[in-house]
Amino acid sequence: MKRWSKQETLILIHQYSIKNRQRELALYLGRSRSSINQKIVRLKKQNKIENNWQQNFLKALERNNYNRTFTAKDLYLSLRCVRYRIARLKKMGLQIPDSPYDKSKRDLL
Repeated sequence: MKRWSKQETLILIHQYSIKNRQRELALYLGRSRSSINQKIVRLKKQNKIENNWQQNFLKALERNNYNRTFTAKDLYLSLRCVRYRIARLKKMGLQIPDSPYDKSKRDLL
């Protein structure tokens, strides 16, 4: 039987959990159904947490007029952490406008 990597297992679990086919997946992976269900519950919690921080982060950005420095102070994060999170969200395909107070744009005003 093939030994699945963690990444492959998580992808399969996500795909099969959408279709509620845990029994099939358990047979396919050679694991018990309860361990598959535990992983599905863990994935759902992880997705919920991920969505929560994204929503809170985007609200904080909006509240601070997309100013990274003020957002960092508001969320008690470092400026670098805020930059990384913005880059991560942009990589996920979210459109995040630049701050109107950005240095490059300040020269044009």
